[in-house]
Amino acid sequence: MNRPKQSPGCVLCRAEARRVNALRPALEKLGVKLVCLVHEWLKTEIGAFKPKFWSGELYLDKNKDMYRALGAGKVHKQSWIRFFCCCLCTLGPKYSEAKAIAPDSEPNVNGTHMVMGGYMVLKQGTKGVQWQFQEDFFGDHPAYDKLLEECQKAGSQKLTEQEGKQAKADREDEDS
Repeated sequence: MNRPKQSPGCVLCRAEARRVNALRPALEKLGVKLVCLVHEWLKTEIGAFKPKFWSGELYLDKNKDMYRALGAGKVHKQSWIRFFCCCLCTLGPKYSEAKAIAPDSEPNVNGTHMVMGGYMVLKQGTKGVQWQFQEDFFGDHPAYDKLLEECQKAGSQKLTEQEGKQAKADREDEDS
């Protein structure tokens, strides 16, 4: 599964990375490899992101190919106008939630913050993209039950009911 991120320095992205990183043990049992792609490689931001928020493989998508795949051929970006118009009613609560999950994450003003990320679950072989989720606005994320369900479909193994409950509990622990 690929997780293209907005920016490894964004508080919302760091919290989301920490949440999905908590699913790593369950995903590994499924035979699903979890990697994170970033669209810019700023040394200070990468150093703050890994390993504190992301313990797995991290790659630079310099040409934004995965971002284009998520956006049906275009890199999905937000405008500064939408950001400022919506930040009071939408971003405030999302930011507060993200800070609760990643209290050790400081706001970042480095880099490009308008590129939206998402998730892409790929199946090995000729199956290609099994499922994808495009971030429409800052801090959007899929329902984790849906994400885990799609990874189970793509994985080479299956989780027992108990392992599925444990994965959900591990992810929820990150929210508290």
